[in-house]
Amino acid sequence: MNLPVPVAVGLWVVLGLVLLLAVLIGFARRRKDGGELVPSLYPVPGASELGTALAGPLHAIYVSTTPHGDWLRRIGVFGLGNRSDAIVTAYPAGVHIARRGEQDIFIPADTLTERTAATGIAGKYAPHEGLDIITWRPAGGGPPVDSGLRVVERGERAALGDAVDALIVPVAPESGAKPGALPGPAGTQPSSPTSTSTPNPMTSEESS
Repeated sequence: MNLPVPVAVGLWVVLGLVLLLAVLIGFARRRKDGGELVPSLYPVPGASELGTALAGPLHAIYVSTTPHGDWLRRIGVFGLGNRSDAIVTAYPAGVHIARRGEQDIFIPADTLTERTAATGIAGKYAPHEGLDIITWRPAGGGPPVDSGLRVVERGERAALGDAVDALIVPVAPESGAKPGALPGPAGTQPSSPTSTSTPNPMTSEESS
């Protein structure tokens, strides 16, 4: 059936608006996803509280933050699921990730639990385990999350890794806890004071 041109154009306009609205609603939901895991971001301390830089500032690509071990699910709240250029600096007080166009992330040293090398996390694939995954506990005492970084200059990656590893302090088990278990929410995995190599559990979204 042939429709008059004005009617056909009107239908296409309505269809386009409906699709645009669906995209905007999906984006808004994604921005709120994971709010129960990361209810707030830690504030960035002042220069006197940060101390002298252990590594950096260095240029990196911030990839995304996901629930610990679930590298296909981005946490959208606070833009944690958005890839961006970043300047990363490790201090005695913690790790500062200054993201372009997004809120800064500060990971206090006493919330760090692990650093692993991996080939991918939601939003990025890097061969030869080219990503550093930093595991940390968000404010509020919830389960740990993983933040992925790709250091641009390979020569600077080791310095950042060594600095982060030095900040990770092993936690002694609570009285009556099972050997190797950490205090905290049920199901929490034990932390490691050194970096490990983790097989890639995902299909990449893009390659570098």
